[in-house]
Amino acid sequence: MGEPRRVERFVSRQTAAPGLIALVAWTIGCAGAEHAGAGLLPPDDAGAPDVDPGSDLVNSISDAPIESSLAGTGSACLRSTDCTSDNCVEGICCNSPCTGMCVTCAAPGNLGRCQPAPVGSDPRNDCPDEGLLSCGRDGFCDGAGGCRRYPAGAICHQPTCAGTSLTTAALCDGTGTCLIAAEQSCAPFLCGADQMCKSSCATDADCLAPNTCQAGTCGHRAPGSACAASSECASGVCAQGVCCNAACDGVCRSCALGSSRGTCSNIPASQQSMGSCAMPAICAAGACGGLVGTYFNMEDFTDQALARTDATVDFDWGQASPDPRVPIDGFSIRWTGTVTPRFSETYTFYTLADDGTRLWINGQQLINDWAVHPAAQQSGSIPLQAGKPVSLRLEYFDDGGAALVHLSWSSASEPKAIIPTSALHP
Repeated sequence: MGEPRRVERFVSRQTAAPGLIALVAWTIGCAGAEHAGAGLLPPDDAGAPDVDPGSDLVNSISDAPIESSLAGTGSACLRSTDCTSDNCVEGICCNSPCTGMCVTCAAPGNLGRCQPAPVGSDPRNDCPDEGLLSCGRDGFCDGAGGCRRYPAGAICHQPTCAGTSLTTAALCDGTGTCLIAAEQSCAPFLCGADQMCKSSCATDADCLAPNTCQAGTCGHRAPGSACAASSECASGVCAQGVCCNAACDGVCRSCALGSSRGTCSNIPASQQSMGSCAMPAICAAGACGGLVGTYFNMEDFTDQALARTDATVDFDWGQASPDPRVPIDGFSIRWTGTVTPRFSETYTFYTLADDGTRLWINGQQLINDWAVHPAAQQSGSIPLQAGKPVSLRLEYFDDGGAALVHLSWSSASEPKAIIPTSALHP
């Protein structure tokens, strides 16, 4: 079959629909190939007949509608030019370039919409596992557009024991730091094969000389051993039912915390049931307190997403969300509770925020900065009486971009600092 005649001689208008031109070229070429021998069309070398550029044929082709073959949002793609949005991300046509940390356009049930990658996933390998010993990134996203860290309380260094010296397990603090392990003596017991202090004895060889094994004990009980009275313990302290290395009387401190058993430690937020704070107060830094934070999905305090107790107002979320249930932008938060000063002085309260804040202390509005702007500090002052709690209400909204909010105070005797948990109560 001969080569199809070129349709360019028949259609010369630059605005002609490419798809239709190709169709006409193919049709004429095939017809020519079929009928050249029959004499219906001149042979190829005879040249194609000239066509008037203004003819009905050319006009009908150039004016024909062009149907798009591009894929819509949520459809499979190989390259960005396959998509109406011009964004092919993870093999899916996406509504945006979706270039942030721990985001995805291929979330099940929401294909084509860029959003934070689900908790426990890492679709783009943004969060390489730094190993438990580092307490850093655990290899997964946190569901809010960032990398998840190993949680507070995770063991980053196993306990070791040699002779009578026990180094307790080191724990992650939840912010990327492996806290320094505590050291304590096993006396009058020796270390056991399980890298812990022995808490009972079978022979004198289990005891530190000159102690002897008497009725299963080497004179006095080692830290971490069960006890009923301080006189049973080598340390002279029995707290929370175990022999403790020191007095441990605070409401948010305990000697019976898992791998730090026998060492008086602050109760972490993840083990609130061990503390004696009245709900909704929480333990933080060895004290009960905090403020109730109510989080909303809209900037005008509508569409509540969650309520929780926050130990302090000291947040810098960057481009991420305060919680997986709250959007990255366009949200608001209201904190309520009381604040109790240590001194009878005039206190200055400060907000540092991006975007707006409003603050009331004892029913008096001290700060009214309800506007969209980069991080900026505002302040207001009020006289307070030592030991007397007064009401506190802080409102905050984020319009877009970076999100941060901090609440501090100062007085003549109180250095400027974030208001601590111990001074707050929900």
